[in-house]
Amino acid sequence: MMTFGRQYQDDTTFAEVGHRLDAAVANLSSHAIFGCIRKAQMDLLDLHRHVSVLDDDNIREESGVDGSVSDSTASSSSSLDSANSDG
Repeated sequence: MMTFGRQYQDDTTFAEVGHRLDAAVANLSSHAIFGCIRKAQMDLLDLHRHVSVLDDDNIREESGVDGSVSDSTASSSSSLDSANSDG
């Protein structure tokens, strides 16, 4: 049976909280614990999918739209060549 409402006051001690937590954990079933673990696993898988999509998008942006790798060194070296030929 779950209890709802304010169980803790400003003067609640850590020892009291510890006793309440011990009692709550002692009453947990293995099925409830498994459910919590399963839910956490599903949330982590969702997060992994989301991060993977973001990573894939970043890789596509860095490699260019057509799939060719953009190289900023080529444009800067050609700028240096034109600057050297002007001087």
